[in-house]
Amino acid sequence: MGVFLQAPGDDDQHTMLLCHRPDKAGVNHIAYEVPDFDDVVEGGNHMIERGWREARKLGRHTIGSNVFRFLHAPCGGRVEYAADMDRVDDTYETRVHETTPPHHIWALRANRDRDAPARP
Repeated sequence: MGVFLQAPGDDDQHTMLLCHRPDKAGVNHIAYEVPDFDDVVEGGNHMIERGWREARKLGRHTIGSNVFRFLHAPCGGRVEYAADMDRVDDTYETRVHETTPPHHIWALRANRDRDAPARP
């Protein structure tokens, strides 16, 4: 369960998402919006080359429709690279979902991951 919040004057689909999880408290992730799809891929590659671990493969969110890539931050939590988020203005109608929509429209899969040894 969550609520998307938008800062006054901003046209991002959301600038903050507040979620309720009865089993966990804390910050889930911080997202950085980059100019385009290439920067999502290359930004993640750059961080992986420096020792960061991928948390979620490249994909596209259902709500917001932005391309994403998540990495585990060394200080805890995760960092998201995001691009191509929906823009909304005052004419956008608020939506209430009776059930939680799927996290993503698509995400990369690789069958080689199935046989890869677990990393610490």
